[in-house]
Amino acid sequence: MDGEHLEDDLTDEDQRSLCVMPTLEEVREAVFSIDPDSVAGPDGFGAVFFHTCWEIIAEDVFGAVTEFFRGEKMPKGFTATTISLIPKTASPTCWSEYQPISLCNVTNKICTKLMTIRLGHILPKVISLSQSGFVPGRLLSDNVLLAQELIHSLESRRPDANVVFKLDMAKAYDWGWAMTNLSHGERLALIRSVLQATPLHLLQTLGEGSVSFWHDNWFREKPLAQLVHRDTYTMESVRYYWHEGDWNVLRILRIIPMPFAQTICQIPIAAGQGDRIVWTESRTGDFSTKSAWEAIRQASPRRQLLADVWHRSLWPTISVFLWRLFQDRIPVDARMQQKGFTFPSKCQCCEAEETVSHMFIESATVQGVWQHFDAIFGLYLCDTGSLTHMVHFWRYSTPFHSDLHIRTLIPFLILWFTWTQRNAAKYRGVPFSTNSIILEQVPRAPSIVRWHAPSPSWFKLNTDGSSLGNPGLAGAAGIIRDSAGHVHLAYQFALGIGTSVLAELTTVWRGMELALTHGLAPLVVEVDATTVISPLQSRASGKWEVQHMIRRIVCLQQLLVADVQHVFREANGAADHLAKEAASLQLTRVLHHDDMTGVLRGILCLDRVPHLPRG
Repeated sequence: MDGEHLEDDLTDEDQRSLCVMPTLEEVREAVFSIDPDSVAGPDGFGAVFFHTCWEIIAEDVFGAVTEFFRGEKMPKGFTATTISLIPKTASPTCWSEYQPISLCNVTNKICTKLMTIRLGHILPKVISLSQSGFVPGRLLSDNVLLAQELIHSLESRRPDANVVFKLDMAKAYDWGWAMTNLSHGERLALIRSVLQATPLHLLQTLGEGSVSFWHDNWFREKPLAQLVHRDTYTMESVRYYWHEGDWNVLRILRIIPMPFAQTICQIPIAAGQGDRIVWTESRTGDFSTKSAWEAIRQASPRRQLLADVWHRSLWPTISVFLWRLFQDRIPVDARMQQKGFTFPSKCQCCEAEETVSHMFIESATVQGVWQHFDAIFGLYLCDTGSLTHMVHFWRYSTPFHSDLHIRTLIPFLILWFTWTQRNAAKYRGVPFSTNSIILEQVPRAPSIVRWHAPSPSWFKLNTDGSSLGNPGLAGAAGIIRDSAGHVHLAYQFALGIGTSVLAELTTVWRGMELALTHGLAPLVVEVDATTVISPLQSRASGKWEVQHMIRRIVCLQQLLVADVQHVFREANGAADHLAKEAASLQLTRVLHHDDMTGVLRGILCLDRVPHLPRG
């Protein structure tokens, strides 16, 4: 225990008494202070056993206790606890009418008793007199009496107004919802809030360069001392190997082999920033339970169907329902009978037994729904088969299939609204019909997208980055046009091996630099990557590996009066074409209007033609 944070009125002797190793007599006192009639914990050895057999087990118990006070981890068997619910009333009807009791092992209680006895001697010195609980000789009822006297004095008439709030502390932590009342979709929010973790970091990014060159973990994998063999390792900081804000290549090559030296020289330096410890498995560099789990888990083969279920356009409640449906966990009558419930099974629209297959595929009512939407999209499915087969048929009924296409979503919405109408019919007596299901479908009219010219006197920069493999051969490209649609310049940059995020940010940075050089401002910047647009619009730090790039772009935004916006890929065709060409051919060049190929000119025209966005 660190005594420096305790109250000043504690003496040095008081603080030392908390940390001193216990004696055999102290352990015996703690053991015999436990009620012999108390219920045993999960190991079955109650306090009466320790009292009766003390002469036999004293040395073993004392050894275990002293190991704990030396810092050894207590075995899980010692800390195991059985929770028992004791009814407060003769006929309890809710959880609040039970009192939870923890039945701990005596081995655990002994250590707790020792600490309680020691703290009992100093608590009166550090806890104020107004704290009535947790201190021997004080009662919680003291505060009740004090409150009564306060209320009594408030009853007297006086010119100033008085007000008293009555708070029920038992309900203060209820928060207005209970687990039994949460929908499945709302439970996702609860799970996300519980899985937040305390930040923990494993790697350092370089700013001021004060970390140790050899011994700190600023290199990609391990400290350099574990990768480069030397007879002795000096204590220079990383800053010693810099020169004018960049790496001193000659100095590094004197002590580091070429492969490692090349990697070191590629590590960015955030000049003027402090060194920062980061967790490399997350996007922002902060530790999270999710990123740690993704790093160690053995992922199962990806199932496209279950991936589509968690589509961002679907409500979480719908996604949870679909996941349960394809895992055969929907409580239709036949499924409930398999669980042991005895009641007759009947479909809500006919006399057939209610099964998953009948409810969502075979019944005449639901077949009418499927046929209605089949006719709208010009589809014909001769063999319905299983639910999986039907969803697969809808997804791949167009050569432009993707998780963003409306044909991926339609069958999910049919299944969801079939289920909600079934429940309305079963529990509220609402008629279950084909029309009622069709009318529940949420209208999703697609919007028209195309390239729009900027306002007069403004310029527009469209950018795109490409990585063939992510990471793989990467390229960056962009094109700058004025309010009349005239092309002022286009550019391509070969980036070698890189990720798509790095390519997207590089093309924004390069394009804004070219705009600044040619005086093309003020500027609208359009990016089709949502993963890039968020940190640029919010001025957030972004992924730790590209934070230096984001800072450069933010500075250029201020100089150019630049506005960064999102654009659909269908309205960004020219930049997309140039980026893919730059990645595959590793081209670096600046193009003007007369340098453009016929293909690029055609794509520029298509950018201005209205498109339907995918999905």
